[in-house]
Amino acid sequence: MMIMREEIKFGITVIVIFLIGVGIGSFFERPSVVFEEIGELNHQNSETAGIQLKELAESKIKLLAVDTKGNGILTDLSVKAVSGEGRLLVDVDNLLFWVDTQQSIQTAKSVAEEYLGKKIDNVDLTYTIKVDNSSVVGGPSAGAAFTAATIAALQNKTLKKDVVITGTIESNGSIGAVGGIIPKGEAAKKGGFKIFLVPDGEKSFVEYRRIEDCENIGSVRICNINYKAVEVNVEEEIGIKVIEVSNIKEAMNYLL
Repeated sequence: MMIMREEIKFGITVIVIFLIGVGIGSFFERPSVVFEEIGELNHQNSETAGIQLKELAESKIKLLAVDTKGNGILTDLSVKAVSGEGRLLVDVDNLLFWVDTQQSIQTAKSVAEEYLGKKIDNVDLTYTIKVDNSSVVGGPSAGAAFTAATIAALQNKTLKKDVVITGTIESNGSIGAVGGIIPKGEAAKKGGFKIFLVPDGEKSFVEYRRIEDCENIGSVRICNINYKAVEVNVEEEIGIKVIEVSNIKEAMNYLL
């Protein structure tokens, strides 16, 4: 009976050791699986978490505008990006067509997301436009510049100081036509810029110019007024390098 009791004890001990061994083995195996799952989850989150900014990033660009008298004017835009909650903050004074400007900024953000391939819901963007002239007309024509500055701020890059752009920004990233190309180009040249980026098809255009043909008949001066279609080459007209761009990707190749 003693032998059988010892054998029973021995058998129980072996079973207990075996179960403990299996438990220990499972203990060391399971965390490795969990760590792999967490690692995969983190990898997935990194693709959708947006852009991470540890410090404030800022980009600056000149905006081309036209005042109520038709004169081209340069204004200052700065875009600051910092980790936040996806808010768009705007600081603008003395700018006409404010609603159009707001819409351009909202479109600029969505196009920047598409360009970078990342969401920026964890970044606050602050747009500051300094306008000294209260008659400056803003609006959609600065959309391309808003987008370029947004992209540069999110990448913490500096835009070239000798390149300036005008054009609307569409939701698909294309740059749309604007008016006032000549006065804007004149302002760009006066501001020292070497390259003027314009929407596709606006490097030259047809303009109807007034032509007076006058003669004196006795004491009376008689004038015939006609309008003649003239093709205007912007580059020749203002004496600055003009390049057409059809979308924001093309524009960034010159601006960065």
